[in-house]
Amino acid sequence: MAQTESEDLAVKRTAVKLLSTACDGILAEDAPLAAALVAAIRSPNDPLFIYNYGVAEAEFRRLPRETTDTLLSRCQSRIAESQDDILAEIRGLKLKKPAPTRAAGPKPAPKKAPPQRKTAVEWS
Repeated sequence: MAQTESEDLAVKRTAVKLLSTACDGILAEDAPLAAALVAAIRSPNDPLFIYNYGVAEAEFRRLPRETTDTLLSRCQSRIAESQDDILAEIRGLKLKKPAPTRAAGPKPAPKKAPPQRKTAVEWS
């Protein structure tokens, strides 16, 4: 993945977290936007996150203007309060590399220890 794509995903993940916390007390937990944001946060991989991000974006557009204004105001307040923390979180997300995945198939057999050599016995 290119550096700019990684940075873009890190910013989007942080934005999803901010918007999700902004929804507390404004939207019901089972509201479509809240559910889409939770799904995006819990996405185990980038393609699923991108899909859930798109769903959340579409749900955000369906909200009434007053609600979107309130949510954006809350997000801006949160950003103003904790800019350094948010930037550190974004940097941390950019630095994380996905763990390499092993190819499916049989596991390699464990290596056997070489047989021990028999030594001559000392006779006294």
